[in-house]
Amino acid sequence: MASLYNKITKLSVVSMILICSCNIETTQNTQIDKSSVSSIKSNKEIKGKIELSEFKADFSVKAKLDFATSATVSLIYPSDYPDINLKDSTVATGLTDVNGNFRINPDYNPETNQVMILESSKRYKGVGYPSVSMRTNLRWNGENWESITGEEILINKKTTAISLISSLEPNILSSNETINRIFYTNNKANINYTPKLTPVIYKKYYDNVNVDMINLIDPVKFYSNNRNMANISSIKANMHTFQTILETYSVDWNGMYPYNVQLLEQEATERKYWNKLKNPFLSLNSIIENLPAILDVSEYNSTKQTLNFRGKTLDSISELMGLTIYHPYDPSRYTGSSDPTLTGYNLYGIGFDGEYITEKDVVFTLSNG
Repeated sequence: MASLYNKITKLSVVSMILICSCNIETTQNTQIDKSSVSSIKSNKEIKGKIELSEFKADFSVKAKLDFATSATVSLIYPSDYPDINLKDSTVATGLTDVNGNFRINPDYNPETNQVMILESSKRYKGVGYPSVSMRTNLRWNGENWESITGEEILINKKTTAISLISSLEPNILSSNETINRIFYTNNKANINYTPKLTPVIYKKYYDNVNVDMINLIDPVKFYSNNRNMANISSIKANMHTFQTILETYSVDWNGMYPYNVQLLEQEATERKYWNKLKNPFLSLNSIIENLPAILDVSEYNSTKQTLNFRGKTLDSISELMGLTIYHPYDPSRYTGSSDPTLTGYNLYGIGFDGEYITEKDVVFTLSNG
C-alpha cells in the first residue's frame, strides 16, 4: 500500500512539472508574440514635424497663432480610395508638441504603395472658430513610410501645395507622383518638376495656400474649383457694378471717362452714385489693410514689378487677388484732370494667381467699345 501511495505521489509530481513546463512555454510564446507585435507597430509609426521655417515673422505676429503647437494630425484615406465606405475617413490621429513634432501609431495594416493623406489642423482661436489645415501625402512601401519630402515627414505650405495639385488636378500630378517630390540640399527645399508640373503651376498653388493662411482661411477646405468659380463670379459682378458707375460719370461729362479711380470716386461720391465694393477673395484679416476693390492699371503694373503696394512688401502678386483693374484708353495722352481725350476704357479682374482672369483662354474684359 505504501508502495502504491509513493507511485501515485511521484506521478502527481511529474504531472505538475509537465503542467508548469507547458505554462512556462505558453507564457514565453505569448511574450515573443507581444514583442513581435510591438516591433511591427514601431515600424508603422509615423513620426514627423509641422515646419514653420518658411513663415515670415510678420505672418505670426499678424495672425497671432501658432500652427505647430497642439495641432491635430490625422492619417486619412484619400477621396479616390476604391472602398467608398473608407474614403475620406480617418485612420489614426495624434497631437503635436510645443515644437510641432508628432507621433502616430496607426493600429491597422497599411496597404503597400497606397497613398494616404496626412493632415494637420488647428483652430486658431479655439472652439467655435474656423480651423486652418495643411497636408502632405504618405505611402507605405512595405518597410517604412515615405512622404512628399521623402522619409523625413514634414507638413508645410510647400507639401500642402503639392498635395492639393494631386487632389484637384491629378492629370498634372498623380498622388503616387507626389512622393519624394521635394528634396533638400543644405536645408533648402527644391521641387522636382516634371513637364506637366511646371514652376508656374506650383507657384500658383503655393501662393494661394500662402494667402489663404495669412487670411486665416483653410486652404484645404476652401481651395477648390467651386470656390474659385464662386469668387470669380463675384469679381465679374464687381466689374459690372463699376462699369455702371463709369457710364454714369460719362453721361455727366459728355461721353468722357475719368483718368483714374480717385477722380471717379470723388465725383461719384459728391453726386451720390458711388457704390463701395468689397473684394470677394480677401477677409478682414488681409495682410493689406483697407485693400481697395478697384485699382488703377498703372498702380497694378508697378506693384507687379516691385512687389511693393503702398509701402507694403508682398510675398507675391497673388495677394492682390480679387481686384478690379481700371485701364483708361491710351494713358500716354494724359495731360491732366481736364484732358478731354479719355473716351474709352477696359476693365479686368484679378484671379487667384494675381493675373487677369480669363474665360475660354481669353482675358475677360469689360469695355465701352
